[in-house]
Amino acid sequence: MNVTRGHDKFHYQCYLSKIQSAFLPFKNDRIFFCQIEPFAEVTASIEGYISAYILRAGVYGDGELMRIGLPLTLSYYEGKWCLTLNARLTALELSAGIFYQWRKFSWRRLSYWAEKKILYEFETRAAINEFWTLPEKCTSHTS
Repeated sequence: MNVTRGHDKFHYQCYLSKIQSAFLPFKNDRIFFCQIEPFAEVTASIEGYISAYILRAGVYGDGELMRIGLPLTLSYYEGKWCLTLNARLTALELSAGIFYQWRKFSWRRLSYWAEKKILYEFETRAAINEFWTLPEKCTSHTS
């Protein structure tokens, strides 16, 4: 079983399976982990285009000026509960591309631009992309 969710200011995911744990950044003997990542970010977007009657073409850029996250992971293995705190910093990340749109017509809205179709998307780049792991804290399970 796995659950992954995203919200405005945090993401969380939980796994409960020995098989799935082989793909996680932990030892293979962990049978449960749940990770919560609160974050703050500052984003920016820019768009430029030219229009000719029913066609619009242009370029766009979406970026994160800065994103700070604190992933907190709770895991269980070998009868122990462990807590791991990490820190993530991304700065000056940019993704850009080329798009086009067709003008659509309807009786209700008259004319409007349809959904953007991406012709080409450039590789996403970040000036700073750092991840730090603090020492893991584990306690023995007591009955």
